[in-house]
Order: sequence, then structure tokens, then C-alpha cells
Amino acid sequence: KAGAIKGATGPVMTKADENFLRAACAAHHATGVPIITHTDLGQGGPEQQALFASEGVEPHRCLIGHCCGNADTHYHQKIVRGGNYIGFDRIGIVAFQPDEVRADNLIALVEKGFEEYILMSQDRVSTLRGFRPANAAMAAMIKEMTARGEWPMPFTHLFTSFLPLLRSKGLPAETIERILTDNPRRFFSGAAPRQKTADQAAA
Repeated sequence: KAGAIKGATGPVMTKADENFLRAACAAHHATGVPIITHTDLGQGGPEQQALFASEGVEPHRCLIGHCCGNADTHYHQKIVRGGNYIGFDRIGIVAFQPDEVRADNLIALVEKGFEEYILMSQDRVSTLRGFRPANAAMAAMIKEMTARGEWPMPFTHLFTSFLPLLRSKGLPAETIERILTDNPRRFFSGAAPRQKTADQAAA
């Protein structure tokens, strides 16, 4: 049995994207497991939120993914104020966003009281079997990342590089521990965050 359902949209949600997400919602209702999404560089999260709400999926059962690819703090706040978990889940892929920016944006969410809605991870693959870059720009980006030693990043990058960066910026170790342990435990168990957002309280 799957532990999560994955859905994805491009920069603009197509009809096909919408159909797949509605199918993910149906699977969620049938199985009770949470939904995790892909967004293109942190675009399309609010549209995903609206679709999930229209299908009767509780906000805390969805993780809007790859939000750390978007540097706009207002975008991040829109996701969490709607009650969804937010994915800072491409840590280490600096071609999409410097980790310094990811760290600052994560800390900004904590400072605004959204600690319980953050999930952290790397988007690290072991191999891309049969993968072909979609275009010349992507091929060049992968080549440059490889040459700089940024791809593939170590499996331990989150712990050896990003967490020390958060600590150096003043995020307490106990806060980091709660984000790493309490939040995913709550997300996968289906329990709602203890602190409701202002948007949820007004609903």
C-alpha cells in the first residue's frame, strides 16, 4: 500500500494536470493517505490548493511541493495560510535556488508562526534511467552543475550543509528537530497541526 499519492502540475495547470489531480483526490479519499505535489519551481501552488479544496480534501492532508524554488515569501505564506504543508524539498539543488535563500525563507515562516507547516527534504535521485534533458538549456544546466560538483549532491547534504546553515542564522536546534520529526510524523499520520492559521480560523 502506498504511503502517499503524488500529483504534478506544470507552470500553468492544464486540463490534463487537473484531471490527474482530481484522480489523486479520489485515491486519497479511497485510501486515506496524504497527497504530495510537484510544482514547477514553486509555481501553481495556489491553483493546486483550490482544486484540492473543491474536491473536499482537508488542507493538512496535502503537501504543496517544491515551494522553496520560489523566492517570494508572500507565495509561501499563501500556501501555509491555506492550511497546506509547504515543501522546502529541493534543498541542495542550487541551480533552482541558492540554499541561502531557502534558509532565509524557511526562517521567515518560522518567525511568522508557521513552523508546524514546514517539511524539509532533498530532491535527490540515485539515477535517471532513460532520462533525456527536455531541452538544450536543461542539458547545459546539468552539465554545469556536475562540473561544479553540485550534482548529484551528497545524500547527506541536508544534514551536513543545510541544517548548519539554519543554525548559523539563529534557528534553534529544538525548532529544527521539531520540523524534522514532529511535522512529518503528523503529516503521514493524518493529524492536523495544533495551531490553526488565521485563514483557517476565519473559514
